[in-house]
Amino acid sequence: MKTFIINLDRDNTKWEMMEKTWSHKHHLNIERISATDGKILLKTPKNNLTTLCKWFCTPKMAGCFDSHKKCWKNIIENKIPYALILEDDAMPTEDFDQIHNIIKDIPLNWDLFYIGYHNYNISIKSSQARKISENIYIPYIVTGAHGYLISYQGAVKLCKLFPKINFSNDVVVNMHKDINMYGSDPPLVTVYPNKNPKHSQVDVLWFMNDHFMNVCGCTLQFKHIFIGLIFAILFSFVCKSYIPVCTFGGCIGLLFVIFCIMPFVKN
Repeated sequence: MKTFIINLDRDNTKWEMMEKTWSHKHHLNIERISATDGKILLKTPKNNLTTLCKWFCTPKMAGCFDSHKKCWKNIIENKIPYALILEDDAMPTEDFDQIHNIIKDIPLNWDLFYIGYHNYNISIKSSQARKISENIYIPYIVTGAHGYLISYQGAVKLCKLFPKINFSNDVVVNMHKDINMYGSDPPLVTVYPNKNPKHSQVDVLWFMNDHFMNVCGCTLQFKHIFIGLIFAILFSFVCKSYIPVCTFGGCIGLLFVIFCIMPFVKN
């Protein structure tokens, strides 16, 4: 099976681990895709970002979207019928070897087939998800793009829908109902070092330390927003408001703190 693995040039250790796992152990035909460094991308004048992404994408979000798009373009240029796309923290579950049997049952109109989720209970076990065979579901909402199959027609469709780097790629895909998405149950990949694919969540510490938002050329982190909220609550109490964060006083306080700290968080 043709497999693209997204990996930053500087992450040699991760690539060695991926080679050992996916090529040597599971015998996949892997090809490394040089991941886009989001920090460099956001600083590039002509970076092909949508207005939404310029304002609200974190470096990792922008870099991730562009990296996945490289895989989609590769599929189109080389006329590959379908391929597996993995991020370099994706690891197989104990059920991975079922993949060849499971994909035989995917409906012919499929564009994307997810084999891993950041939130299994929302994606597959939600009452809004629909089971169509023993191991295949139409997911409710997909969170995570660390492991999925994409068809040639799916790659064409995504490149047409997203000519520019948009938002988080797994989020925007959910917004287009004409993309035929399916998912496997059980999950076949998880995110290293998590060992339970049904409880694979985004690393909270990464989220706290990662850039949260780009505003007017400044990069805010989650901790800056958190500090701003604390000041907003205090400010609203001083104004004798009864609903701290949602009041006018709270909003003014939050904006005041954010714009005060902006000069100190320049890229």
